[in-house]
Amino acid sequence: MPSTKRNAGLRILIVGPHPEYAKRQRSMKLFAEWFYRACSEIGVVKVVRPSSIFLNRLTADSRFAKWFGYVDQFVLFAVELAGRQAFYDVVIVSDHSNAPMAALVPGRKMLVMVHDTIAIRQALGRLPGKPKAKFSGQLLQKAILAVLRRCSGLLTNPQPVPNELHDLGVDTPVRVVGCPFDSRRLHSLGTSELIDGRYVLHVGSDNYRKRKAELIEFWREVEKRDSSLKLVLAGNTEPRTVELIKRFALGSVVILNAVDDTALASLYRSCEALLVPSESEGFCIPVLEAIAFEKRVFTPTDVSFFTTVFGSAVEPCLDLHGKDVDFFVRCLAAGTSAECLEQGQKILRHYSWDQFVERVVDAIRSRAPISTEARCSL
Repeated sequence: MPSTKRNAGLRILIVGPHPEYAKRQRSMKLFAEWFYRACSEIGVVKVVRPSSIFLNRLTADSRFAKWFGYVDQFVLFAVELAGRQAFYDVVIVSDHSNAPMAALVPGRKMLVMVHDTIAIRQALGRLPGKPKAKFSGQLLQKAILAVLRRCSGLLTNPQPVPNELHDLGVDTPVRVVGCPFDSRRLHSLGTSELIDGRYVLHVGSDNYRKRKAELIEFWREVEKRDSSLKLVLAGNTEPRTVELIKRFALGSVVILNAVDDTALASLYRSCEALLVPSESEGFCIPVLEAIAFEKRVFTPTDVSFFTTVFGSAVEPCLDLHGKDVDFFVRCLAAGTSAECLEQGQKILRHYSWDQFVERVVDAIRSRAPISTEARCSL
């Protein structure tokens, strides 16, 4: 991404993700782009990211891929960034998982975007029901914490992230910026139909906390009730989940691994609802996007996070454990309530692009962001 000289003032360097990781997780790439656009309001901005030297398309499936990525990011690029930062006033790490890349950057000029604390808490044994990470994983998360503790400020998603950071002993000033709905990216695109017939949509990767396998097991029961309703999986679906779909012989599941913005906009426009089975999230951009397309969002009955962040704009209708398909079918058949639509509009105003830019710019200008209230009220 080129640098910009509009409103030249501050010199701002955005640290983006490794190209191989950006392919797997769309949000990592999006935040680098969003910070670039937001920061262009107040200075000269450039995005930099590690080069695919050891971790690349040829080695991505190697058993040493993780270590190749570590060398690219935390050794080679860390040294490169240490030199580059000298020519900039502010350095923003767009994803906290990449914070060790900035280990040699002076803390006084650094801001880090913290999306969630899930991996950190699990590595340290603070995630109930989840095993601690191996030694290398613990070491990485401790390195991330070390950077978070010494930088000048943290940009975060709404609660519970700020409280979780405090519980982890991170007292760095926090500014809640959340995720914006990027109408320029999705709403301006075409309206071609990709899927015939009725379908519900899932957007996301196949990380364990996304519970895509549990969703497939739930959908097995749904298909018995209504085989005409399809489930479209947009985003990376791992081979193990594909095998599960084949084993259950589910003919109503459609897998779309490579989905660009044009296709995603089309999928949102034509779906009946978005299904979000995750057990935990930092924010969940697809929820905001579905709300913007005035689509209903069904979340798990056993997770309170989504109603905490989005209120009545989401509907807890997915009973993944009890597999209460009747409840799901009744929810799908019911119309959208006025309260749901009203809350959706409130959410969109709060997380609009203009609000995001204002929060980011304010945090940069203050350099040591002012701590927000414990709860991001809507």
